[in-house]
Amino acid sequence: MLFIVEPYLNKVTHMTKLVDLPGLFARTKAGQKMLEEERTLVRTERQKLVDRIAAIRKEKEEKVAELNARLEPARERLQAAEQAFNDAAAAFGDIYAERRRVVLQLDHEVSALEMELRRTADPAIEEFGRELMDMHEKTRWIRPYDKAHLEAIRARLEAIMHERRALDDLELRAEVDLKAEFAAALSRIPTV
Repeated sequence: MLFIVEPYLNKVTHMTKLVDLPGLFARTKAGQKMLEEERTLVRTERQKLVDRIAAIRKEKEEKVAELNARLEPARERLQAAEQAFNDAAAAFGDIYAERRRVVLQLDHEVSALEMELRRTADPAIEEFGRELMDMHEKTRWIRPYDKAHLEAIRARLEAIMHERRALDDLELRAEVDLKAEFAAALSRIPTV
C-alpha cells in the first residue's frame, strides 16, 4: 500500500494498491534475459575477485618464502655478531678491571713512597712553609690605600700561596739546595 501525500496540502489524501512492476517484468522473456545477464555479470565480477584474492595469496606465499630464506642467514649473522659483541664486552670489562686494579695498586705504592719522602724531608722545608703562611697572614691585614695598592696586595697573596704549594715538590726531591730554593721563592714574591 502506498500513501500519497499532496505536497501543497501536506497530508495523506488517499491510498492506492501498487502493482509489482519488477515482478511482472521478470516474468517476461526480455526481463528473464536481463536478469540472466545481470546474474552472469555478478558471477563474472565475483570470479574476478576470487581470482585476484588467489593471486595475492600466491604472491604473498612466494615473497614470504623468499624472505624466510633470507631471514635465517641474517639471524645467524646477527647471533654471531651478538656473540662477538658479548665476547668483546667481556674482554673489555676484564681489561678495564685489570687496569683499574693496577692503577689503584701503583697509586697506593706511590702515595706510600711520597709519604715516606715527606716524613724524611728536611725540617727546614716545613719551617719555610710556616714563614710563608705568616707572611701571607701579615699581608692579608694590610689596608690598601688605592686600587693599585690593592692589586699589589692580591698579587703578593697569590704569589705566596703559589710558593707554598711549590714546597710540596721540594719535599719529594732527593737532593735539594734549600737555601737557593728558598731565596728563589722569596725573589718571586712581590713586595707591597
